[in-house]
Amino acid sequence: MVRFSFQVIKNQETPNIVCSFDNIRYIFNLPDGFQRFTKDNQVKINQGPRIFFTRLSTQTTTGCFGYLSTLLAQNCGVNTKIYGPKGLYIMKQEVLKHYLIRCKNLMETAYWEQKIQSQQKNYCSRTIEHIIDPKESNDASIYMKNSTLFKDQNIQIQAIEINDTIQYVISSFPQPGNYNKDKLQQFKVPANKMQDLSKNGKVILEDGQIVTIEQVKEPDIIPQVAIILDIGNEEQMQKLMGHIEFKKTLEQFQAKQVNLVAVFHLSHQIQEEYYIDFIKKYSYFNHIFCNYYKESDDKICQTHMKIQPLSELLSNFLHKQYPFNFPHIECLKLRPIPIDFKDVNQIFGYIPLFEYLILPTKQQGYKPVQNFSPKIMSEMFTNIQFKNYQQQFQQKGIDHIRLIFLGTCSMKPGQLRNVSGIILVNEKLKSNIILDCGEGTFKQISDENIVLDNKPLIIWISHAHSDHHLGLLQIVHNLCKCHNEIYLIVPAIVVPWLMFFKEILGEQCNWKIIVSQQFDQDFKEDINQLIKDCFHQCRIRQGELVQIQDNQNFIKNYEDLISCLKDQFELDSIKVTPVEHCPQSYGVRLNLCDGRSLSYSGDTRPCDRFIKLSQNVDILIHESTFTDDLQENALQNMHSTISEAVKVGMLADAKVITLTHYSQRYSRQIEINQENLENDRIIFCCDHFGGYLNEYSKLSQMSKEIIQLFNE
Repeated sequence: MVRFSFQVIKNQETPNIVCSFDNIRYIFNLPDGFQRFTKDNQVKINQGPRIFFTRLSTQTTTGCFGYLSTLLAQNCGVNTKIYGPKGLYIMKQEVLKHYLIRCKNLMETAYWEQKIQSQQKNYCSRTIEHIIDPKESNDASIYMKNSTLFKDQNIQIQAIEINDTIQYVISSFPQPGNYNKDKLQQFKVPANKMQDLSKNGKVILEDGQIVTIEQVKEPDIIPQVAIILDIGNEEQMQKLMGHIEFKKTLEQFQAKQVNLVAVFHLSHQIQEEYYIDFIKKYSYFNHIFCNYYKESDDKICQTHMKIQPLSELLSNFLHKQYPFNFPHIECLKLRPIPIDFKDVNQIFGYIPLFEYLILPTKQQGYKPVQNFSPKIMSEMFTNIQFKNYQQQFQQKGIDHIRLIFLGTCSMKPGQLRNVSGIILVNEKLKSNIILDCGEGTFKQISDENIVLDNKPLIIWISHAHSDHHLGLLQIVHNLCKCHNEIYLIVPAIVVPWLMFFKEILGEQCNWKIIVSQQFDQDFKEDINQLIKDCFHQCRIRQGELVQIQDNQNFIKNYEDLISCLKDQFELDSIKVTPVEHCPQSYGVRLNLCDGRSLSYSGDTRPCDRFIKLSQNVDILIHESTFTDDLQENALQNMHSTISEAVKVGMLADAKVITLTHYSQRYSRQIEINQENLENDRIIFCCDHFGGYLNEYSKLSQMSKEIIQLFNE
């Protein structure tokens, strides 16, 4: 018996939809943070998923790059195919392909070299099966190969192209009807005759009676259809209703050739009159509004609306014990479905961990996903007690600068830990400094109730690996309409990727890009020439003379930042040094105007240059990817073990040594030797761990008790 279903995943502003046909996944849009919540939403990464974009935008695509990297690392990416509207071809040619190639060029370790060298060429050539011809045109319809965009043994997907968006019609194939048990008993067909019945279409019983398959079988199931709509304005709605493929689907439904089961709406515009008219005209379909909720007296729905990801439950649990060090994260807030639809019965809102089950037809409907118990989630932390540590010092207002760890794991997001991200919040000046921002960082900031709008912001990126910078795109997008200055300090190798992403997705960015090398006193080369070399190194616009785009004046941007460091960020200086990881990896030291300081290693092996940079620092933040028993892994992958990171801090005579960037293998349990457990200068960080700067010297014991909680 086949199983055909649709599940909406919405943990941030932009939802995406996962269509499942048995164990095959078809993913519609990949917003920022998609990987983070796959386990929480009972979505398993399968080999070779099909990815479909309704539009090319920051909101719909930024989760794609990290997800593809994960698939590649897990040997699941070779058969992956991506489909979407005009521009996807360019994105593939100029960004995706070169983004993965750059991973090979930069990651000079045996582990990645072996994997990527053997898979890179095949992966890049087979990943994209775009629907686009690489010609220039404003008419998206000419980019469609044919009306059937995708077809495999399970489903076919038709594309309705409207301007720069695509609406999708997903249809199963006719399914053979099941045998009717009652009729089998009525005709007294024995079990040993079933194979002959299926093979020959009839069977002769012992009494000579002939029973045909039509007599004991249910009618065949006609194709079951669902539609995914991403309508942004009235013009698009009018084109949809007049489109030949949409009309054809309605005609097939009216002729009972297909059963149009559900329409999923990704739009935020359903309160508009044109949208209301559309819903009322087709009120006989089931409509699921992915960005809205519907009030319900149903207890199951009410329970599911309170479901939160495991990481949020953990933060809320820790908040009860340490209210000044961890945030309380509220459930996802959604707008109610407009009152205009109160008389429409077939309306559904988003419900966490619900799916619309389409096949088998007898179970059809909007219901909880399989094998999930909200009760287990809600009771996960009820029996855990903290035994030792008692807070004695937390008083709001004793300092005005907070240091918060937003993500503390490496490579890809996990269920309890997001990838690298740290934020320094100046509550007096209302400014923020972000040190690395892997995918999903914007949500982590939102969960902290930190508002970035219209406030000065520095974003420092330590190196070019994706788990340290993919979240940058979502942050910049969300701030594109604000008036604050955004200073991006990135290695030169990241600049081409940022500029091409901006060009392809048409983002209006108010960033000022500064190259990390400008802060390196030992770097004497011409900055503009360095960036041109990086364009060519990334193989972008192969062989062409690269012009620096976006009106970026890197020298002026650097001078503008230096001039406002004291007034807007309370910084006396920013110092950097190259560290030992991949080319163009940097560590940084922030010297505050009041004499305090902190340093951050990024990813690195133990490094004399970083030790020198961090001398007598108040807070040293160091990556500690591996436990001490995996020294060889640390050497091969150019990372540090816990004891190596601690030694760096001790040699630098740092007052506090904070550890982060743990390997995925330690998503829950981290083995720590007794010596490090007893060292009261060491802090083991987890997501959302934070405090005022002058509290950090007192947080060691608390951090170790929390680590024990992870281990339990």
